Amino acid sequence: LINFYINNTFNLKINRIPFFILSNISKDSVIIDCGANVGQISKPLIKYGPSLIVCFEPNPLAFKELSKNIGHHENVKLVEKAVGIKDGKLKLYNHVSSDRDPLKHSVSSSLFLEKSNVNSDDFYEVEVCDFISFLKSIDRKIHILKIDIEGAEIDLLNELINERLYNNIEYIFVETHEDTLLDLEKSTKLLKERVRALGIRNIYFNWV
Repeated sequence: LINFYINNTFNLKINRIPFFILSNISKDSVIIDCGANVGQISKPLIKYGPSLIVCFEPNPLAFKELSKNIGHHENVKLVEKAVGIKDGKLKLYNHVSSDRDPLKHSVSSSLFLEKSNVNSDDFYEVEVCDFISFLKSIDRKIHILKIDIEGAEIDLLNELINERLYNNIEYIFVETHEDTLLDLEKSTKLLKERVRALGIRNIYFNWV
């Protein structure tokens, strides 16, 4: 546990959940995967026997594959929506190379046209879920929340902090996207500074 916090301090990148966290998953655990894509992260977690895994994925091609991969499990709930701070409908822009391999590049779909690797002429209109209200509706502590939502994570996390909902979540893994969304450089830096200033120890920005 100490080593994990040290790694996080130095922002060493991870792309899987550390085993000691997985080993603490129980039949009462709730796991939420925002930006689940085809289930790369959620599928291996099923064997640990959590009571519920909720996967949000707005890209219709990825969602179809996600449904094939894990939709048949009783403890899995799939939601074909993006997550945000209010309900609505938005354009989900596809990667510039989606025409060559749309499923492979679905992982990079974004609600942000400003993202450097998306195509302004290639998009889906998708539903957006008020994720803050969704979190408030869960009456149990959440074991793991993974957020990889291609630029929308900053507003979402700020609102999550405003509502102090992080107190009901043991581990929050986040990938930020200021490398492909330069407009997010300042807001990402301010968010990380806010997390440090508030002494929040369960938000990890080193997901990749």
